[in-house]
Amino acid sequence: MKLFNFLTATIVFATSSVAMGATAFFSTDGFGDGASIGNPHIQFNSLSSAAPTDLHIYFVPESSDAKFLGISLGVRSTTPNVANMTAFSVSNFDFVIAPDTPLGETRWNAAGVAGATVDLVSNLYGLSIDQAGLSVINDGVGSTFLDKGYDTSANAFYFGSVTLDPVGVGSTDYFLTVGDIGIARLGDNPQPTGPTASLTFGAAEPTSVFGDDFGATGTVYDARITIIPEPSSILLLCSALVLSLRRRRR
Repeated sequence: MKLFNFLTATIVFATSSVAMGATAFFSTDGFGDGASIGNPHIQFNSLSSAAPTDLHIYFVPESSDAKFLGISLGVRSTTPNVANMTAFSVSNFDFVIAPDTPLGETRWNAAGVAGATVDLVSNLYGLSIDQAGLSVINDGVGSTFLDKGYDTSANAFYFGSVTLDPVGVGSTDYFLTVGDIGIARLGDNPQPTGPTASLTFGAAEPTSVFGDDFGATGTVYDARITIIPEPSSILLLCSALVLSLRRRRR
């Protein structure tokens, strides 16, 4: 069941203004490490030196008051057998009313992953019914002390992570997508009646998508991993090409 339909049936919506646009992006920096909006390119000089790597997902809401009742994101790889997606997580942080003073609420009633393969995950989700959700107040600054998952060094909310396990040489791109159940704020209604959350993925992305454009993505890759062949493998390949050319000449 799509998130919009589910929330419409269970929650009375308040009036909300049209979104200025949120941003979801990958980073190789974990929580508190100073991540910035970008399109990371991870490179290993050989398969033997390649190690499992985490791509961390951050979420930057529009700079206006909003409460996200649900966020569902997907990730897809463009080239198989380069780096498999082997582990996934969606964080569910506590809320506080002051430093070290728990509010007794978390972001989500439910958080997890569904529909995952080594090349595609279609639903990394956090869903709020009677919990805090991902709340932005006071024009985007009020949540810095409420949501313990707000990363002040990144000026963004930490959402979760995907682990990449290198398995072969080559290069593959990763795209964030709108997940199977969409992205909804308090006050949202499905298209075309709206208002509906709008979302941009990564940096330098010229297009945005709506929160109920299930499976939609941007036009620029959000992360890339490249594994360069071993020098010995390149030498063997060159030798094979030389021998092949000599045989043809004969």
